[in-house]
Amino acid sequence: MAVNYYTDTSQDAISAREKELYDLIMAYRASLGLPAIPLSESLSITAARHALDTVENVGDYAGHSWSDAAYDAGNAATWPNMWDAPERVGTPYTNNGYEITTGYVGNAIKTVDMLPQVALDNWKGSAPHNAVITNTGTWANIDWKAIGIGMYKGIAHVWFGEVTDPLGDPVFEAGVGGGGAVSTIDATVLPEVHDAGGGATLVRGTSVNLFGDTIANFGPDDTARFTNGVTNVAQLTINGNLVTMVGGLSVLTFQGDLSDGRFFGVGTADKTGLDLFFAKTLQKSALVEGQAISTAAANGGPHLSGLTGDGTRSFTLTLDDVATAAHRNALGVYEVRPDGSIVDVRLLFSNAAASEGSSVTISGIEAGNRLGFFIASGADGASALKTGDVLSFVDAGGAIADVGDKNPTLRVNGTASAETIWHSFATAQNADGLVHARSGADADGTGFLIAFEDLNGGGDRDFQDVVFHLDIVDGGGAII
Repeated sequence: MAVNYYTDTSQDAISAREKELYDLIMAYRASLGLPAIPLSESLSITAARHALDTVENVGDYAGHSWSDAAYDAGNAATWPNMWDAPERVGTPYTNNGYEITTGYVGNAIKTVDMLPQVALDNWKGSAPHNAVITNTGTWANIDWKAIGIGMYKGIAHVWFGEVTDPLGDPVFEAGVGGGGAVSTIDATVLPEVHDAGGGATLVRGTSVNLFGDTIANFGPDDTARFTNGVTNVAQLTINGNLVTMVGGLSVLTFQGDLSDGRFFGVGTADKTGLDLFFAKTLQKSALVEGQAISTAAANGGPHLSGLTGDGTRSFTLTLDDVATAAHRNALGVYEVRPDGSIVDVRLLFSNAAASEGSSVTISGIEAGNRLGFFIASGADGASALKTGDVLSFVDAGGAIADVGDKNPTLRVNGTASAETIWHSFATAQNADGLVHARSGADADGTGFLIAFEDLNGGGDRDFQDVVFHLDIVDGGGAII
């Protein structure tokens, strides 16, 4: 074959065109009240390599066939050539993969680029393909847990899976992803300095690879992940910004503003590693009615990397009675994918002020997704949101919103809502461009404290309008 797709290729990372197609498919599903499907590294690699193989090795549109693995819908003996492709191309995804495809024929497959909207329109116009996307017909009882996108020149392949990808999220090409995209750095066996500046960063590696390294510009939105060798915080000694193994000599050094806070360590879902992150402390005593919160007390910013799911991790949210607000705000939560897109929007309380002291568990968070919170109120100060509403956030074009989008529209049961919304995740989301939530390590040592300000323009900046505690319920290990 002209191109060997059984090894790493230039198409393995998600491109801007592939990201656009993913967003369009998810927006289409959201318009039907369907949840977002997590992007999968394994299935995206499979899709990308099939697209490359179709154009460069086959040279014409070939449906589900590969250059060395034919597929014939009328011959059941060939069906495994589709189902087993993710494993065949070398990914750890060993469950069945299911593909939809569209492309140009003849030489056009090499000379005319397939556009994301054209691809989706083609599938929406084909009942069997539309059924896969929308979980109808034959696929009605299936809950997609993974999706992969591959586009190359005049072809588009999309893969679906019923099982979560063990690799998790895909790698994105430089510059691709939304304003809240996470950068990933893989440590090697050599001593290195990793720069975590410029946004949320995950630095990962084995204990052998990480110890001896330095992570510069490490902040509350960053994570250091031991992929193996460290599974419990009891194995670590933390002294200021220096982390060592108990009884060990090699040091992992953190550089950044690590004052007035503490490290958290939470075991990974597979129980073979540990996530380490830092949060400034937010003192409940600093939240005083009518008194602007001080700069020192405001440490922690709106987002913390510790609010990240791993497939098993959940959080217990408890409303605090310190809150005093004239508005009857609803409180909700959503997941932010590693590319910054907002998915799985949920209402937690329709009236937070009337629910003080109440608790709720936030679970089912996809691995790698981060939590963002929002409060909502209507023109009369009361929210009209209610239990059972299907919620989503969309941008000006109706696509799934990103945390970099200013004042995204809240859709309630598919219809745009007039509710006033304030977000915790990123200042850019808020209509007035101001911070409307502060978060940090809870001074009681059990988790996090998050506090909202609900007035346009920042109000009195006391951040005492909706206040809640958030405790980690870990699925894989102890917490510092």
